Amino acid sequence: MLLFTADQESSTSLHRKALAYLAESCEDESTCHQVEELTALFQTGDFDKAHEILVPEYDQCKGEKCLLLSLLRAKIFYEKSLIRRAIEEYKVALTLRDELGPPYYGAFAIEPVLASLLLEEEAFSTAIHYLRPWVERYSENDGKDQLGDYYHNLGIAYLHLKKFDSSAFYFEKSIGIEMEMSDTLGLAISYMDMANLYYEQYLDDQAIPYFQKGLDYALLAQDPAVLRNAYLNMAVVEENRGDLKKALGYRKEYEKVQATLWNRDKVWEMAEKEKAYEVGIREREITILEQQEQVKNAELSRQRWQIKAYLLASVLLLILVGVVAAGYRMVSRSNKQMAAQKRVLEQMDTAKNRLFSIVAHDLKAPVRSLQRSQQKMAAAASARDKETLFALATENGTLLNATQNLLNNLLQWSLDQTNQVHLVRESIVAGRLIGQVLYDYEPMFRERGIELVTDFSAGAVVSVDIQSMKIVLRNLLDNALKFTPPGGRVGISTAMQEDEVIIALEDNGCGMGPEVLSQLFEVSQEKIQAGTDGTTGTGLGMILCRAFVSRNGGSIEVESQVGQKTIVTLKLPRAMEA
Repeated sequence: MLLFTADQESSTSLHRKALAYLAESCEDESTCHQVEELTALFQTGDFDKAHEILVPEYDQCKGEKCLLLSLLRAKIFYEKSLIRRAIEEYKVALTLRDELGPPYYGAFAIEPVLASLLLEEEAFSTAIHYLRPWVERYSENDGKDQLGDYYHNLGIAYLHLKKFDSSAFYFEKSIGIEMEMSDTLGLAISYMDMANLYYEQYLDDQAIPYFQKGLDYALLAQDPAVLRNAYLNMAVVEENRGDLKKALGYRKEYEKVQATLWNRDKVWEMAEKEKAYEVGIREREITILEQQEQVKNAELSRQRWQIKAYLLASVLLLILVGVVAAGYRMVSRSNKQMAAQKRVLEQMDTAKNRLFSIVAHDLKAPVRSLQRSQQKMAAAASARDKETLFALATENGTLLNATQNLLNNLLQWSLDQTNQVHLVRESIVAGRLIGQVLYDYEPMFRERGIELVTDFSAGAVVSVDIQSMKIVLRNLLDNALKFTPPGGRVGISTAMQEDEVIIALEDNGCGMGPEVLSQLFEVSQEKIQAGTDGTTGTGLGMILCRAFVSRNGGSIEVESQVGQKTIVTLKLPRAMEA
């Protein structure tokens, strides 16, 4: 995959310089206030309002001010994704700058920004036309990091034009600067692009070492998007070399990183939904208070009317007493209902807060471990200690898997709580369903040295939603793997009993005491215990298991003895044979 630097930092620098020049040259209070307003609009991202202010000023500007306003207009078009209009406006700004003369050349580096936009539009020859002269004449005014970006972009442009020698020349210059600055992320991207250069020429033997270097530096940088591309590249390389086992390994790592990116996006989406949920609660509370206020006002109105009516006649007084009594009963009943609803909301809020406090606590540990590991990896990279690097990378993989399982369970729990999980029941042989899940777990059991024994009944056909039951089985297998020591044994069996299918999962791991077992399906800090590998969880997985099993018309039971064994039994609806 070909990557290039978008020079967003340079674009931002241009518009900030333009605003600074405008602020320095404003002549009166009104103009200075207008510049302050423009600066605030750019900071808050209100580009529509900023453009409304710029239009009349731009139509009557002269000299330096036209250049500054043109740069601001180009930035606005870019932020609104009007790339072609941004390109045309930067060309106008470039002409205005050249008319003003040499003092403005170094202050406003327009060519690199314009070239990066042309690369986005795949106008590679035009991008070279602007970028190469700038690099040769004025690059000394920029830092080495930006100079490396310029070389990289030139390499990309020449690569797309099939001018491989020129492309390799600029990629090598970019790599040299990135090496000097220890820019692991830039090195990962540059090495992968260099590999693509040879791949385009069918020089696979020369491309493969660069793909491998790209993966090594991607592991150091730990940027998910770049690491995903590096794993995918290596999977394709190994497929072409005929080593399908390695290709499958890289493909699985690619899917893990891809899943991490997906889960991250889902977590952000869930956070937005949580925010909307909190806002909804506040709005309901306000509505309840308004209703209470209305009831109070109505009560006061009735009391005033009652006093007046008492003066008219005792009969009317009796009628009014009845009305007041009826109103009191209504208010009392309404207050009881509101109190009951409030108690339910408080219980839900308490459970949610407890759950997220546990999740936040359990996320801190792997994040801190990853931070420490990253520091160790940087030290190992400086010392060229590959053995330590790969060991730390393996450890990071374990931490990322645990964190991924936690986030997956949290996502599924949130979807279930908001009634966004829709089940579609199908008939499937229980052994086949379990086998599909075991395919991903068998290598992990072998790696831990845990014996995995299966005993499936051929006629055990269940009627369930397949995807939700896979989530249940994965959580149960994760627990068995976590709490069974090396050399232990995990058994999975299926059996039929009248109109039910029994799935039993038994391990001879560390087991649970009565106190933990009694709180197994509740949100509780006390039930959490460390696995044999030292990792812990929130206990959310078992809550999710019971919810999904129940929604599939089944039940779940757990038996356990400390230090001896744990047996989880699922009873699911039996169906006709699939």
